[in-house]
Amino acid sequence: MRIDASGGPAQTLGTVTGGRGGSWSPNGTIIFAPTPSSNILKVSDSGGIATAATEVDFAAGETSHRYPSFLPDGRHFLYTVQKRVSRRDEGSAICVGSIDDKKFKKNLLLAESNAVYSSGYLLYWRDGSLVSQQFDPKSLTVGRDIIPVAEDLARTSSGDALFSTSNDGTLILETGAANDVSQLVWVDASGKKIEELGKPAEYRALRPSHDGRRVALAILDPATDHTDLWIMDIARRTATRLTFDPGDENAPRWSPDDSQIVYFSNAKTAGDLLVKRTSGTGTEEVIYSNNFFKIPTDWSPDGKTIFFQQQIPGKSGWDLWTFSLVDRKAQVFLQTPFDEGNALWSPDGRWVLYHSNESGKQEIYVVPADGKGGKWQISTDGGTRPRWSSDGKEIYYIVPRELKLMAVGVATQGNEFIAGTPRPLFSLENTPRNNATPYEVANDGKRFLVNTVPEQREIAPLTLIQNWTSALKK
Repeated sequence: MRIDASGGPAQTLGTVTGGRGGSWSPNGTIIFAPTPSSNILKVSDSGGIATAATEVDFAAGETSHRYPSFLPDGRHFLYTVQKRVSRRDEGSAICVGSIDDKKFKKNLLLAESNAVYSSGYLLYWRDGSLVSQQFDPKSLTVGRDIIPVAEDLARTSSGDALFSTSNDGTLILETGAANDVSQLVWVDASGKKIEELGKPAEYRALRPSHDGRRVALAILDPATDHTDLWIMDIARRTATRLTFDPGDENAPRWSPDDSQIVYFSNAKTAGDLLVKRTSGTGTEEVIYSNNFFKIPTDWSPDGKTIFFQQQIPGKSGWDLWTFSLVDRKAQVFLQTPFDEGNALWSPDGRWVLYHSNESGKQEIYVVPADGKGGKWQISTDGGTRPRWSSDGKEIYYIVPRELKLMAVGVATQGNEFIAGTPRPLFSLENTPRNNATPYEVANDGKRFLVNTVPEQREIAPLTLIQNWTSALKK
C-alpha cells in the first residue's frame, strides 16, 4: 500500500500474502515478492495491474524469487533466487533482473540473503556476518574480494538479513539472533493464564492431538535456521524430536487416530507432503510432490483424505486442494482468483471451514464438504486462522486488525448452516509476528494453547555506522 508522508488515505497497489520484500524506484515503479514462492512483480506507484518482473524457473529447481532491491539506474534490480537443496547456501544466488525484460537474469554470486547496492559495493549476509564486495552497477560485474563489514548479523529463517543503507552511506543493522522466542501457555476462555507448557523456544506451529494427550510442534533451531517437528507429551511435559533432515518441516496435522502426522517439508522441493508415524518408528513417506509450495491444513475424519493449500504462480492465488490416500491423487476443491487457505473439516465431516480474501479482506466461510450447496460467511469484520470446537458447535477465528480471538456458535438445519453473532474472547496481541501459529483449541474446548511472547524477552540492539566504506580502507 502507498500513503502520503503527510497522512491521508492509503492506496492499495497489490495483494501480498506472506510477502518477501520490495523496492521503490525513483522512476515510479515498485517491485515486490507477494508470496514465498512467487515471481517478483512490478506495479506503478500510482496504481494499476501488477505484472511479472521475473519468472521462477521451477524446471531448473528454483523455488522462489525474493527481496528485490533497485540499482541506481532504476531499471535493474538485485534479488535472491532460492533453489531446492538440502542447505540454503548451496544453491541460492543473488541475481540481477530488469523491469524492462522479465526474462533477463544475470547470476552474480552464491548467497542466501537479501542484497543491496551501496557506495560501489554489494552488501549481503555470509556465514553470520555482513560482508561487502565491489560491484559496478553499469557493467553488472562483481569484484573478487569479500570484505567483512560487521559480525553477528541477524537473519530471519526466510533469508532476510536485518540491515539497511541510505544514499549518504549510513548503515544500520541488527546483531544477534533474529528469532522470536515464545512460550506456550494454557489459558481459559477469558484469556486468564492457567499454566505454561514446555520451555521457551521459537515455536512456529502447534497442533493438539485428538485425544488431548500430546501436541505436535514445529520448532526452529537457531543453530541451523531450520524448523523440525517435535511431539510433546502434555502430562509429562517432555518433547521428542520427530524429524531430522536438513530442510524445514512445518504444519503438522494429526491423523484421526493420532498414529500419524502429515506435514510439509522443503528438503527436496519447494514443499512436499510427507507422512510419518507419531511414535517415531519407521521412515517418513512422501505422499505428494511437485515444484509448487503447498501446506497441509487438515486430515479428514474418515482418515482417507488430506486438505492442503497450494499456490501456482501465474495461475491463481492460494487454492484449496485435496489429496486422496486411497487413489493417491490430488484434485482442486476450491480455486478462484483470490486466496483461500486453512481449510478444515467439521468433526462430522459434513462441512469445510476456510478463510478467503474474495471480499477484499480475509473473512471466514463454511461450505458443504461435498461441494454442493451454499456458502456461509461466519466472520463479520475480518477473520483468519479459523478452528472448530471438538463438538462442531463453535467456530473460533482471529480478527486480524485487532488481533482478537472470536467465538461463534453454529448449528445446522438440514442442508442449511446457521451461525450466531461473533463474540470476543481475549486478545492475541502478545503473540509472535513471524507467521507462527498464535493459538489452538484444546480437545475439551475449555482451554486454549497460546503461543505467547515473553514480556521480559531480550531485545537485540541496533548498530548505526556512518560512512561505512571508510572502514574498508583501513
